[in-house]
Amino acid sequence: MIVSAQIRRNSCCKGHPVSDVIQTRPSEGGCDVSARRLRTIDDLRIGDHASFIYSGEQEYRAVVVPFVRAGLEQRQRVVYVHDMRAPQTISTILVEGGIDVDRAQAMGQLVFVPAKQVYTRGVGYSFDGVLDKMHGMTAMALADGWSSLRLTTEMSWMLRQTQGTERLLEQAGRLGAFFRESAALGLNQFERSQFPVEALLDVLLTHPVAVLGTEAVQNFYYTPQVEVSGRWRSEATLGKWISNLKERKRAAENLREALQLHREVLENVGSGIVVLSRAGHIIQCNPFMARLLGVEGIDLQGRRLADFFPDIGEDTFEEALERVLVGEMVLSPDLIVSAEGKNRARWIIANLAPYRNPDGQIIGAIAVISDISSRKEMEDALRSSEEQLRQTQKLEAVGRLAGGVAHDMNNALNAIIAFADLALQEAGPSEDLRADIGEIRAAADRAAGITRRLLAFSRRQVLQLQVIELNAIVVSIDNMLRRLIGEQIDLTIRLAPDVGRVKTDPSQIEQVIINLALNARDAMPEGGGLCIETDLVRVDVEQLSAFDAITPGEYAVLRISDSGCGMSPEVLAHAFEPFFTTKDMSRGSGLGLPVVYGIVKQTGGQIRVRSDLGKGTCVEIFLAKYTRDSRADMPIATVAGSETVLVVEDEELVRKVVGRILGRAGYRVFIASDGAEALAICEETGNQIDLLLTDVVMPGLGGKDLATRVAGQYPSMKILYMTGYTDDEVLRRGILDEGRALILKPFTPNDLLRKIRSVLGVQ
Repeated sequence: MIVSAQIRRNSCCKGHPVSDVIQTRPSEGGCDVSARRLRTIDDLRIGDHASFIYSGEQEYRAVVVPFVRAGLEQRQRVVYVHDMRAPQTISTILVEGGIDVDRAQAMGQLVFVPAKQVYTRGVGYSFDGVLDKMHGMTAMALADGWSSLRLTTEMSWMLRQTQGTERLLEQAGRLGAFFRESAALGLNQFERSQFPVEALLDVLLTHPVAVLGTEAVQNFYYTPQVEVSGRWRSEATLGKWISNLKERKRAAENLREALQLHREVLENVGSGIVVLSRAGHIIQCNPFMARLLGVEGIDLQGRRLADFFPDIGEDTFEEALERVLVGEMVLSPDLIVSAEGKNRARWIIANLAPYRNPDGQIIGAIAVISDISSRKEMEDALRSSEEQLRQTQKLEAVGRLAGGVAHDMNNALNAIIAFADLALQEAGPSEDLRADIGEIRAAADRAAGITRRLLAFSRRQVLQLQVIELNAIVVSIDNMLRRLIGEQIDLTIRLAPDVGRVKTDPSQIEQVIINLALNARDAMPEGGGLCIETDLVRVDVEQLSAFDAITPGEYAVLRISDSGCGMSPEVLAHAFEPFFTTKDMSRGSGLGLPVVYGIVKQTGGQIRVRSDLGKGTCVEIFLAKYTRDSRADMPIATVAGSETVLVVEDEELVRKVVGRILGRAGYRVFIASDGAEALAICEETGNQIDLLLTDVVMPGLGGKDLATRVAGQYPSMKILYMTGYTDDEVLRRGILDEGRALILKPFTPNDLLRKIRSVLGVQ
């Protein structure tokens, strides 16, 4: 509380001469300094009356520079009343402190006033005149548009003009009243070497704020009733007072910080903290506990914690509390509780410890309640992830097994298909024999299709473009689709007879149809209708805006529509984004439609989706109709050659059939069963070999390493890889990244011969 000082005579002080005693009264409208938290000089505000007791130039600079700077920044007029220092000296100190003195003086914001100009009135000294000057300075500052007056003065002039410290005490008290009642704040400077000890003690008695060093403190020596004479007024007393001020400030700051830390911990800790009486009633709890229990904190006080936690593991809460009250600590297992008014249950763990008074007696218990619901959810998610990982590892093992099986199967099927084609050419006019060979060929094709579908489910394959009937693809997976979608969905297939042929990878189109059918099934959990159609449409120029990028012409259309729940425009806008799904985690990964989109785009097609919420979805896939190329169905004789080919294959059946195909087509053929044998043949024949046809995966020296060594020695030799593995294996071995040609097993004689002519660059 700010007080204003008056002087009265006190004749009741026995043992002392007549003395001056300070009497204080509350100031109306004053700023209560003690209610504010002072740390440094920057915390001073209008109405403050501060004493600056310092020793040496360093302390002086550390306070005066920020005091002046703060006034300039707050648009106050800063008046420096100088006595011992010249204005040039003060200006130099301020400039070295980073203050633009010239600008501040030019604007009239910073003013240097000699002390003599303040206290001279006529020919003598008058403190009333000093106050008049200060009132005038304040009024002029406000009239000039500044927010207030900030005054700092070197007080040595006042000591010289007064007779004894009693008058100094009186005048300092009146200065304090002026600052409290004016739009001004003051910092009175007292250099310890310039003032007697008794004067500085009086200074502390009359200033509510003391600046010691660079610290600003509330001055608890500022008091309404202090005798101003006596033996206690010594240097030792002054040192003790200043030390006490600093120590008390530090103690107050430490206590305040400790209380603040205590409050912050209680309010922000991620656990509930409850103080209990010996009877188990709640005395105090933090906000987290109130939120956890779903009850306002004030409503929790006085209630029994056992009402919320009847059991602490194997013990009842009362039994656990009895153990705590005799000095034990109790840690509960994981518990599940329900908050009042909330449906969702929470997992918690409770830790109970004794609550002791300062004498060490147990007067209650402290319970720390931690919400471990997130941990439980993470554990559940981790278990689910581990299960998914095990499933993924299982599928990966199946995939690796499928790759190995496919490799061996493709080698065997390659020999069956190729030998069947060769036998068919040599069968002559016997219809029965040709029919038998055709059945063998058809069975091999069906087996190859099964292998492709197996691999399509496990991983993406290299596109193996073929000219095929779109209707034939739909028909080939009819039975599989019916098993996948179930009996509650009515599957209808409508095939346009004139849809024609397209050039695409049949296994990938099968994957597209299966993915879309499964999506449709999930959109009809109660059953419904699924229709798969093919159609032939013509896209004209005026229709191009309905597609991303398409050229006019005839297109074979694959249309898959369902009567399911449909999609909203917002969902439809994200339908092809990876990992976007409206299904729960157990039913969808969000990759079905993105895979469809990627396959269609990779094959050069277009996809369009129409969907209405509650009415179903229709997906249309546009594939360019194949224009007949006479080279596609050329007989073997028209793609024959006379070049030299080195065939490297570890599977004997494949070596035999490839050698026979090439030999019949007129090629000169060298056969090697592994990479080492192939290198030996190259060394013997030199540059005679035109094409290296090698398997990718072989024991010892693999196909890629073989090709790298051959290409370095014989740069003109062409290279063609053949493999029965999927593209993951091929890409991992870096074959496609090098731009090398590749043919996938199983292949027909025509496929192989056309590929060889293409690699050799023969049109």
